[in-house]
Amino acid sequence: MKKVLFFLLLSIVAFSCEKDDDLTADLFYDRGSNDAPALNAGEYLAAVRFPASEMQDYQGRNLEGIEYYLKETPNQCEVRVYQGGSGTEPGNLIYTKAVTTEMERDSWNLHTPDTNIELSGEELWIAVRIVLNDVGATIGCDVGPATTDGDWFNADSNNVWETFRSFTNNDVNINWNIRGHVSD
Repeated sequence: MKKVLFFLLLSIVAFSCEKDDDLTADLFYDRGSNDAPALNAGEYLAAVRFPASEMQDYQGRNLEGIEYYLKETPNQCEVRVYQGGSGTEPGNLIYTKAVTTEMERDSWNLHTPDTNIELSGEELWIAVRIVLNDVGATIGCDVGPATTDGDWFNADSNNVWETFRSFTNNDVNINWNIRGHVSD
């Protein structure tokens, strides 16, 4: 009986690991949703950056979805995609879309771009812009520790891109719940 059970489990694992050419590639640094840092009223950009060395394999493919976790809903929300950059700030804004009417709290939100976003092989920044009228815990994050490029942040008070670790004087060490889905 144990041998039969062993071969049954082995067969299930073998078939579930079969390669599927239609799988979507995911670009992300987070390790699942956990919480969201409280931010004062203002405008913020939370972003993840994928350097050119990671994007070469995706050249010529399209970014077909942007997924982000919201703990609470902000007053305004939009997704942004930048291509190129200096390594410490994004390059050209190639896509932006207000998603305020689409968002749900305590949930992963998926936005499907209404135009093709072809990946050039340059670095890619995927950002979520939020506007808060009061203190709020909106854009989701994991428990950390932060990975390189998983916690980029821009606050309207200083208009400078920095890691969220730097913004909080290393008090908060997380990765944003922002993901990109790439098609073939």
